[in-house]
Amino acid sequence: MASLRPASTRFCSSCLRLATPIPMSRSFTTSPTRRKGYLPTFHPTGSAELDELLSTFRTNIFFPAQLSAAQRNLVFRKKYHHLLTGDEPATATIGSEVVQMVPLDHLRDEPNTDSSIARVLDLMGEAGDDAWQNLPEFLMGLRSSKRKLRGYQMEKIVRRACLAKKEGLVKQCCMRVGDTGLGLWELGAVKELMWAALQRAYEGGWEKDGLRRGLKFAEDLWLLMHDPRHQRRSKGKPLVWPRHRPEVVGVLVQLQAAATASLGEGENRGEKLKEYVKILLATWKNGELGLPRNWHDANQKLLTWTPVWHGMKTARQLLGDDKEMRNNLGMKLVQEVEPVLQRARDLVLTRPPQEGVRRGAKLYDALSNFSQ
Repeated sequence: MASLRPASTRFCSSCLRLATPIPMSRSFTTSPTRRKGYLPTFHPTGSAELDELLSTFRTNIFFPAQLSAAQRNLVFRKKYHHLLTGDEPATATIGSEVVQMVPLDHLRDEPNTDSSIARVLDLMGEAGDDAWQNLPEFLMGLRSSKRKLRGYQMEKIVRRACLAKKEGLVKQCCMRVGDTGLGLWELGAVKELMWAALQRAYEGGWEKDGLRRGLKFAEDLWLLMHDPRHQRRSKGKPLVWPRHRPEVVGVLVQLQAAATASLGEGENRGEKLKEYVKILLATWKNGELGLPRNWHDANQKLLTWTPVWHGMKTARQLLGDDKEMRNNLGMKLVQEVEPVLQRARDLVLTRPPQEGVRRGAKLYDALSNFSQ
């Protein structure tokens, strides 16, 4: 991220005379103090509503966040607004960009973060590829203006982007977590990315190219999860990192097992498979496996555990002489995984397709029909 020059403000002489009683005159001059932040630039998307919404975020949230406290007082306090409406506009310089300051009201002019993020995602999905290229800038603007993303917001952003086949763009955002705030400490977001990796393989009919791309994407994410920047601490109970969850490791087992069966033992695939299975068994106690409580829970169970189930089945056939590992996998399959998935699928299929998106059932059927 480029460093920013201090924000400087320019006023006409009449505004300066009026500003004299305000005890913040130092903030109106150029200061050697460096201010951190970022003012994003958005590209036209072809959607007038999306362009306007992004512009509103930039003007009314992202830009004021880069100003000094005194400058923000001018922008947001009504008693100082007359200083911004004179004949000569008042401006602030952010980096190399000179931006006019205008009167704003927190309640009237700032879009609601939660509902507006949802709307931005809807419009990006409608507008297509060019619109999604603004996602990193949008996230960087939220980060620099201290609009911290909550877990469910991260999951929604990742899910919508992956459904639009933009998981590569999401991975780039995760690689710049310090700038974008999009981290792999959020389990829901990680699951969505791992499903996207799996989808690359099974939508390609498990052919060599698709399988290699899916496995490469999943392994890149696995390495990124070990980056300290993606290991956020909790003030409450200790967190179980996504990399310590069998639901996540199971996708790697699935993809590595499929690659070993289809592409052969080259590139140490057999040894990698054993390593992932060991991690899966070691983290099994951290999994959230239980009979589904309702339709939504059943759909999530299918999405989460179907890759684990299929990966365990395939791995058992490839583990050779490691009888203990095969037995451990077999016991967990029969006693824990298969009863839950069967119950979940039965529950999901009770709802007609038009009443909900059955992603879980679709994934279950896709992997059930796959034969090595």
